[in-house]
Amino acid sequence: MKKLLAILILLTPMILLAQKTINICDNNATAFAYVSSPGTTTTTNTGEYYYLQGSFTNETMSGWAIVGDTLTYQGVEADIMIVLHGSFSTDTNNTEITIGIKKNGVIEVNSQMTVEINSTTDIANLSTCDVIRMKNGDNLSLWIKSDKAGAQITTETFTTTAFSR
Repeated sequence: MKKLLAILILLTPMILLAQKTINICDNNATAFAYVSSPGTTTTTNTGEYYYLQGSFTNETMSGWAIVGDTLTYQGVEADIMIVLHGSFSTDTNNTEITIGIKKNGVIEVNSQMTVEINSTTDIANLSTCDVIRMKNGDNLSLWIKSDKAGAQITTETFTTTAFSR
């Protein structure tokens, strides 16, 4: 009995380390999506966010599900890094555009990034990233706004990467 107890005492740290490793591996949520076909968003009202238009292709999905126009997290509570890169054009000169991420319908203030497009012939590049605390069932969506009512913003290219640490 003493030998069995001694063996269990020796094995306990290794069992706990293995369990911790399994928990870390279970939390490796990743997603990658890109715009496979450009889309145009009309910003009817100045400063109001609109859902980012475009045909998205999802390449890698682990720990996420597509629900309507949102990416829904399926995992344990974790900090998720979201990285966005895009190029945009507009039909209106001197237009300031802002992209942002909404979590559960509310804009994440730190995710917002703004660029000005000077001419209708320009294509502006815009990138942003944010770390967002996610719980199982939380959802994310991509939004865009402009400082010109009626401006049509075309998403030329766009990639989204999300991963847990």
